[in-house]
Amino acid sequence: MNAQFESDSETEALSPRRERFEPVKPVDAPSRFAFLRRMSRRQWAIVAVVLLLVIVAVVWATGSPSSAPAPVAGAGNQTLPLVTVATPRATVVRSKVTFSGAIGARYDIPIGVEGEGGRITAVLVEVGDSVRRGQALARLDQSVLLPQLNRLEASLEEARAQAALSQAEYV
Repeated sequence: MNAQFESDSETEALSPRRERFEPVKPVDAPSRFAFLRRMSRRQWAIVAVVLLLVIVAVVWATGSPSSAPAPVAGAGNQTLPLVTVATPRATVVRSKVTFSGAIGARYDIPIGVEGEGGRITAVLVEVGDSVRRGQALARLDQSVLLPQLNRLEASLEEARAQAALSQAEYV
């Protein structure tokens, strides 16, 4: 955009005025802190108090646990927790616990008679009773077992007769 201005005053108003500013000169150290030499003792005391308050506020705000004093046990000290000491010992627990779910044996051992099986008509011992070797634990239904026994006795008689006939023919 090339704009033509009619007067020089407008050109001067729009152009940056760099020529009025002088370059910044480096300041030497003694003149940099010259204002500190001009402060009175009262002003120095106020600056010292303000700095001290700032330092105390920062330390208090951070809440450094290492600088905090350890709490001391006492009657009026409510910050310490109550502690109950119990000596371990064996005691009987008298409580009733109820569970729901299925109960299963760790090892499943089927109990029954060989062959077709039978029904139990009577259980002769209770859970937790002591038993001896050979003691009857239950009584089985005889209605299924007696015909099975008769059939097996007949098979035995037939096998004996066959053996006697075979021996007679052999001799």
